[in-house]
Amino acid sequence: MPRQLLLVTLLAACGSSGPQADGGVSFPVDALMSVSARSGALTIAVWTSPQPPTRGVLAVQLAVTNATGPVEGLAIAATPWMADHGHGSSVNPVVSDQGAGVYLLTEVYLAMPGRWDLQLTLDGATNDSATVPLQIP
Repeated sequence: MPRQLLLVTLLAACGSSGPQADGGVSFPVDALMSVSARSGALTIAVWTSPQPPTRGVLAVQLAVTNATGPVEGLAIAATPWMADHGHGSSVNPVVSDQGAGVYLLTEVYLAMPGRWDLQLTLDGATNDSATVPLQIP
């Protein structure tokens, strides 16, 4: 856990407005949440822009860590899903590896208010999955 906190602290120290991803997307200093992968071996810190998330197009930043530190080189697939309505989004998010275990998701389109689950599949040296719950007002 100390290495995970170190990563979050380092990301938070990147500037007064929080981490900034390639492409100029700014994120707040504090993560919106942290979720565990299904296996329990990975922890994923989550930021959104805007934060808290709102209806429309978002950017999402993920910092993926395990017990030894950042997990690099993952291929991440992200699928927005609204379980209460039984549908996904009309747009597929674009995922880019930012290095040091940080991944940027752009074009995350959440068309309507309610609970959306961002379903993540993580493939690489570690294969796992996780769900990021996002409540849209």
